[in-house]
Amino acid sequence: MAHLLDEGFESNSFALWNGTSNTGGTAAIINTDFFEGAYCAKFTVPGTTLPWEAGRIWKKFTAPGNSMYLRAYVKVVGNRTNTVWIYTLVDAAGTRLVQVGIDPTGLWVLRTYDGTTWTSKNSTVTAAPGGWHCVEIYMNRATGGGGTLYIDGTQVATITANLPPSSPDVDAYVGVESTYNALSAAEVHVDDVVVAQEYVGPVSAPPSPGTPLTPFEDKLDNTTTPFTGWDTSYPTVGGLAAIDKTAPYSGAACAHFTTNGSADTVNPNWQRGGALRNLGTHISDVDVWARCYVKIAAYGSGTAFLTLTDADAAATTSRFMQAGVVGGKWIVRIYNGSTYVTVTASTGPVIGNWHLAELHMHRAAGSAGYAELFIDNNYTTPVARVSGYDLTPLNGYFSVIISAETVYYGNVGTPESVYIDSIAVSNAKIGPESAPPPPTQPGSVTFNSVPEINTAIYVDDVLAGTTPCTLQLTSGTHTVRGEPTVVK
Repeated sequence: MAHLLDEGFESNSFALWNGTSNTGGTAAIINTDFFEGAYCAKFTVPGTTLPWEAGRIWKKFTAPGNSMYLRAYVKVVGNRTNTVWIYTLVDAAGTRLVQVGIDPTGLWVLRTYDGTTWTSKNSTVTAAPGGWHCVEIYMNRATGGGGTLYIDGTQVATITANLPPSSPDVDAYVGVESTYNALSAAEVHVDDVVVAQEYVGPVSAPPSPGTPLTPFEDKLDNTTTPFTGWDTSYPTVGGLAAIDKTAPYSGAACAHFTTNGSADTVNPNWQRGGALRNLGTHISDVDVWARCYVKIAAYGSGTAFLTLTDADAAATTSRFMQAGVVGGKWIVRIYNGSTYVTVTASTGPVIGNWHLAELHMHRAAGSAGYAELFIDNNYTTPVARVSGYDLTPLNGYFSVIISAETVYYGNVGTPESVYIDSIAVSNAKIGPESAPPPPTQPGSVTFNSVPEINTAIYVDDVLAGTTPCTLQLTSGTHTVRGEPTVVK
């Protein structure tokens, strides 16, 4: 089920929230001490402003239903002299329904209100000083419902209560609140907030903060088990993904992606033959580069061959960028979560020839994000560039897709054929594939009807010697010819 909110604060703002709710306290974004990514939220209260204090953010959820879960990663900094509250779920009338807090000894506390009476229950679990914890609260507004608290994936407290059934809307407050006339100074850091209608739980494996993308490369030479290491070959109906041994750029094979251009009942508006690889949770990576060698054999009304996206195959929302060909010209295309933007180059591929293509995605917030495409080892000027858009991640994954894919929804009709070789992804510019090493074993060239002595041998029109002679050739294709010399 789709989440009602996913917030990692990677936009360096509270843009996804309705606002802040600060009474003597503070709410801010910081770029240190985060759980993952590059940012988290920091909330403080000084413990000096009677009768109560708060430093929080809040968001309204319209009719989320009786069941609602709020999960985040929470770090409590320092000590407290009284209980402070970190999550609060409130109805439209402003009535607190369910809260989770932490008492002076470090025990997590669950509290509910049935319209008349507050009920509190302490867990037996304490917060590790300065440590991150997955804290999840469950509110059930059905008769006989109440609240449940999970810490690091384990249920630690539950209260049965009939919560006030007033407005169907719910406001969620996250931060720190010091209760009436029982003030305490407190500091809380929060990251990775999720609101959903089903249990969320901890992330599968907390990544190291700021861990860069592990460089990835695949020369696509595995002909025995095609696309080994890729998560899916990812074709739609009418699309094919295969390994081809007849025309690689280098090595033993390359990928060949095709679509048949025929609309069908399953995919009437677009087609893809492609392969997707999830590269893990790298939402802290601002710059991502992807390089491949591409040969366009046939393109449709618009054909994408390389995609960088902040989602895995199952995601319903994402921000992405693509390199492709439209009307015989190279293109860069981005989607910022709401808008598609395409920039067309003045040049295009030579059909049937291999080209080096390198895509650069700068995933910055506001108007600082951009995407650019470099062709044939010319890194001075991109052939196409889209700039001025928010490209910060919407999801916690990062993936690369190689493909023959219909760029424009609804324009199926022309078959596509794309060859891809030597794909690589990194946080820095990759550049061309390394030149193959010179041969370590001697080879031989045999000429028909050429004298074995006194024949001048030219390699690429440069005199290399006179037979009998030894040639040292670098790997690749060369023109070798012999011309008998005239003996006077």
